[in-house]
Amino acid sequence: MPAPSAATFDRLRSLVAIDDIDARQSKVIEEVFTGKELTTIPIGTAADVDAAFAKARKAQVEWAQRPIKERAAIFAKFRDLLMKNREFIMDVAQAETGKVRANAQEEIVSMLLNSRYYAQNAVEFLEPKQVQGLLPGLTKTVIRRQPKGVVGLIAPWNYPMALSISASASAGLEVQPGRRTCLVMLTFRASARRRRSRIKTVALNRSFGVWGSMYQP
Repeated sequence: MPAPSAATFDRLRSLVAIDDIDARQSKVIEEVFTGKELTTIPIGTAADVDAAFAKARKAQVEWAQRPIKERAAIFAKFRDLLMKNREFIMDVAQAETGKVRANAQEEIVSMLLNSRYYAQNAVEFLEPKQVQGLLPGLTKTVIRRQPKGVVGLIAPWNYPMALSISASASAGLEVQPGRRTCLVMLTFRASARRRRSRIKTVALNRSFGVWGSMYQP
């Protein structure tokens, strides 16, 4: 499995959720198989985290206002985008974690299954439901789901995608990757930027937490 090129890693580095990456100290990211330097990642500060959360909260309000069917469609399009870029994502995951290909593929499959599940069932889960009131015929009771807002998640290094994006696919996430897996989380933002469709960018940048993808010691 050849590691992605230095240019690819430089592009991923530029997508970290820090406004001025050159103003921060950096940490070297090494390829597990060889010990070779892949790139450096700027180290986020508490102020960077606050700024990332502010962006995520703003985006979450817009996301919550979207019709449920539209949000479900975004999950379906995320799945398509994931399928198209799966080889690239697995290459980065292997370089950072040292996984064999089959284990990297497990994470891809997990995300594919979960994104399809929520695409197919989100409307049923989230649409208002009328239930029997205390006094049938006299009272009306409706269950309405309210968004929780931004959720912070520290992703473990050994399954950085399956235990973050996949496990919490239906939530708006602010992800802090494990110390060894900063780059693989940025592949989702990179994949979105390759496509011109704004809805795909929304799906990745605003629903799957790349606003908060940064390294902190």
